Amino acid sequence: MADQGTYCYKVMPFGLKNAEATYQRLVNKMFEKQIGRNMEVYVYDMLVKSKVTDDHIRDLTKSFEVLRNHHMKLNPAKCVFGVASDKFLGFIVSQQGIEANPVKIKALTDMAPPRSINNALRGTKSNGFQLTTDYQTAFDELKRYLASPPFLVSPKGGEELYLYLAVSDASLSFVLVRQDPDTKRSVYYVSITLTGPETRYSRAEKLALVLIFSARKLRSYFPAHRVVVLTDQPLKSILQKPDISRLLVK
Repeated sequence: MADQGTYCYKVMPFGLKNAEATYQRLVNKMFEKQIGRNMEVYVYDMLVKSKVTDDHIRDLTKSFEVLRNHHMKLNPAKCVFGVASDKFLGFIVSQQGIEANPVKIKALTDMAPPRSINNALRGTKSNGFQLTTDYQTAFDELKRYLASPPFLVSPKGGEELYLYLAVSDASLSFVLVRQDPDTKRSVYYVSITLTGPETRYSRAEKLALVLIFSARKLRSYFPAHRVVVLTDQPLKSILQKPDISRLLVK
């Protein structure tokens, strides 16, 4: 509102605090019949997915019709069509699942081998260091392993999933997997660094903590799947003890 009259935006500017949320509600409404079936949308990133070429053409046609009906246009320079694998929201997505983005692991793959005691030992008590062929081979193998994380896959509706919990002195981690006929496939995994009083928790308390973290993070999976929790500690019997600690009760 100004002294010359009342004005309104013809195009929503993204400088507004709630602009992205408003736009997300709009595209959710626009593509409500496609999202989750043959399309995924996150703000202005859109992905049309199909199993066969003929279906893909029909799915694209429907998506274009929706855009046209709402007077929305696409930037051709930012569109890619008919690909089996491409980057979406910073990840490489293909029919196999979600894999690591090479750009994000470039710092790891370009990492130089350690050349000094400080680089290699980082606070250990060793008094010497020499980069031998065996060490170089191990270093290269470690880089290769870290730069090739497993594909993330989507679980099938109603199938049983397995949740593996792990704890250490300074961190917690969990991975949700599905069982294929010949192997286990990762669905979701997370690691958490412990801070402050958490580092002094007992092993049982850390397991209870990572179980809580995983339940919160994976809450969308629990209503649709039976989840079996696997750990190297008798967590169930610990939580059922009559003299359980106050911290575990919390």
